[in-house]
Amino acid sequence: MIDKIDLINNLLRKHSLHSIDELSEFRDDLAKKVNTTENIDNEIQKIKTSCDELKNRLDSIALEIHNNRKSVIPDLTKEIENILHELGMNNSKFKINLLFSDEQLYSNGRDTIEFEFLANKGYEFKKIKEAASGGEMSRIMLAIKSIMAKYKKLPSIIFDEIDTGVSGEISKKMGFIMKDLGEKIQTFSITHLPQIAAMGESHFKIYKSDVDGITKTMISRLNENDRIIEIAKMLEGNNASKSAYTHAKQLLN
Repeated sequence: MIDKIDLINNLLRKHSLHSIDELSEFRDDLAKKVNTTENIDNEIQKIKTSCDELKNRLDSIALEIHNNRKSVIPDLTKEIENILHELGMNNSKFKINLLFSDEQLYSNGRDTIEFEFLANKGYEFKKIKEAASGGEMSRIMLAIKSIMAKYKKLPSIIFDEIDTGVSGEISKKMGFIMKDLGEKIQTFSITHLPQIAAMGESHFKIYKSDVDGITKTMISRLNENDRIIEIAKMLEGNNASKSAYTHAKQLLN
């Protein structure tokens, strides 16, 4: 009995423990570690098998996503081109290249997507950033966003000077597209073009003002009369003529 007590005390001192319960817990932890070490090969194999199963599942899902994307590309391309033709780019062509990777896995599949563009006949397709001018890019972005908004249930969409580089009849057509989009989702357009501004159901004026020696950006909602005034200013500047006010009323109606 004394030998047993001495053994326990020696173990307590050796492992810096203070009670029989702590020593029992220490023994159980050691037993678990020994068991884990003895079965490490089995554990590694289980984890490897689980990883292989997950990888196969991911590969299957990635391939399904790829096939789904591939199936909608022809219709999406046609829709984009139709809108671009409406916006005066009659000879434009759009191409979507879907590249499937056997090695790289992304958060949304194994695909990388490239957009190519052709503005006029007799030229070759180039990457969109190399082929499209500022005005063309604005129209392309409007076409893509207006199409995607039909499928993605967005609460709202904002076009920040998407009319850059366009004017006249084309800007009017862009305004009609945004107006039609506004019937489906809340649509904001930041613009300097009266043809587009006049398409809105309500207008806000953004301006700068000095308050206590500090320049601040202000925003105010315009009433019906203020809408006419601001659109007339967009047409001719601060000293707008009577004809500009008449034109502004026509645009709003």
